[in-house]
Amino acid sequence: MHRALKIPEVVDLILQAADTRALPVCAVVCRAWELPALRILWRAPTNLKDLFYLLGHSYVTGISIHRESNQVVNPEKWERFHRHCKLLRQLYISIGSYYDTFYHHDPPTPTVTSLMFQDVAVMAASAGQSLFPSLTSLNLWLLSKESAMSAGVLLSSPLSCLKLTWISESQSGLPWFASRLRAQAVFIKTLDLNYVGFHTISELDTRVLLKDTLSSLQNLVKLHVPLFLAAYLPAWNVVANLPNLEWFGFRSCLETFLENSHEWNDLYRLNFNQGFRSLIHFVGEGPPELAFSLLEDSSPISTIRTLQFLTEDHMTDPEELPLLLETIATFAPHLECLALSVDTAEEINVRDFKPLERLQNLHGLWFRSQGSLFWTDEEYQSFARTMPQLTRLYLAMDPTEYDPIRGKSTLLALLYIVSACPNMEEIGVFVYAPVLAAPNGDIVVKPLPPELVINFGYSPIEDPLATALTLYRMCGRNRIFIEASSRYPFPRANIEARREIERDTKVVDSLALWNTVKTTLERVQPLVADLFRPLVLPLQELNASAENEAPLDKNSGSIKGLLSVVRDPGVVGSLL
Repeated sequence: MHRALKIPEVVDLILQAADTRALPVCAVVCRAWELPALRILWRAPTNLKDLFYLLGHSYVTGISIHRESNQVVNPEKWERFHRHCKLLRQLYISIGSYYDTFYHHDPPTPTVTSLMFQDVAVMAASAGQSLFPSLTSLNLWLLSKESAMSAGVLLSSPLSCLKLTWISESQSGLPWFASRLRAQAVFIKTLDLNYVGFHTISELDTRVLLKDTLSSLQNLVKLHVPLFLAAYLPAWNVVANLPNLEWFGFRSCLETFLENSHEWNDLYRLNFNQGFRSLIHFVGEGPPELAFSLLEDSSPISTIRTLQFLTEDHMTDPEELPLLLETIATFAPHLECLALSVDTAEEINVRDFKPLERLQNLHGLWFRSQGSLFWTDEEYQSFARTMPQLTRLYLAMDPTEYDPIRGKSTLLALLYIVSACPNMEEIGVFVYAPVLAAPNGDIVVKPLPPELVINFGYSPIEDPLATALTLYRMCGRNRIFIEASSRYPFPRANIEARREIERDTKVVDSLALWNTVKTTLERVQPLVADLFRPLVLPLQELNASAENEAPLDKNSGSIKGLLSVVRDPGVVGSLL
């Protein structure tokens, strides 16, 4: 029987394997041990690099925001772990205790994480070594004043990427941390800063961290900061003077800042045309009227090439979407890639996208909306004529359900659009419902280019076997990418459908396709929340291997037999 290993068993398993094999160069921690991927650890490790991704939050840091997962790793384990620290290149670690405000848990008992971490640092220093000499990427959470000071030992390596998140209790330690950070200035190329908390942020400590630190990061290429920091320090002139900065983005802060901070009025006077280079990301998760003002009050930026605009507030006026697209087309006339997420329940009109006709260089569009996109064939062609130069298109519609009037789902809508776009190279769709085609299984789509890449994302689909066969029938030999969300375990096949399939001896071999997809997806299931990892569904490999009749499973026949079933339209129709 499969079983989940306990944390000490995972640690021992990883370290035992590390003693006998080449340790991988990447470690990522996950905060919840109950993630589905941990349940497959009963197997002996065959790929240590994949297994090492399971090195847990509790092992590296001694604490998790999930109180039931809190564990303290004894010093012997730390000492053993230190023998392999010299090979780590990526690390995600939080230092200090954490009071989980969102879940109203009682404050956890103080941990000895910082103490143990300092002990290891002292041990490394006494040996004349850096704690993580090969570390290039660090994702760091500072949870107390002491943790900000303890974390300084992590900055002894030449970091090129730093993601720093701090909370209210740790901000008094920021000046000391900033002084160590400036020593890394020549190496850092990517800096991502974030603040989490409900208390007033310290203007002095924040100014020291950002203004003084940013001015020394002359090689910085990518910068991501919380938007509300603009109200506390004149960092924009500092940012504008960074000679190599190409990517600039910011996120909104918590709602409490929106409600209580009068400095938000300063945001309307921001000028983004300050010498940024070829690539800028604008992420506005605040209210639409704020984003409109920010865009309208700024002069057009000729250098901007990529724009992300994400808003979570509901758009009640059907005129807001075309107004937003009109503003974007004016704000960034040379835009090449647009990522747009709007929360509206209105049916999206094809005329809403008319302003994008002016963006002659636009080749990538990612669009997510709560509204429906059930157009006529003529409307799909009109959309394609609006942006004939598109090479990449991603649609995420919620709900993506079957439209009985027009006989299309969002997946089919996407394929119809592709049929009318001559230059399309890659398409993607996120499916939130199991219905992918008409009940009779008829799918009438213009033949797609064989080199087209199809990204197929989903949440809880009931019958992935029928989904895989449907995609294969529609797309033929195209490359298909499946994205599995870490929020959901990989869905089990519908029990009734599977029983029906098993009753048909002609379709038994097709279960091998399901097993292949399921096994592969489990192997690469993302382990950190909010991360997605693409997987190539190996249909091309199956076709290539069919010539040699390589067995896919000793109990399920050969690949050639499997493909003969997949290519049988009658069988596929019965599955759908």
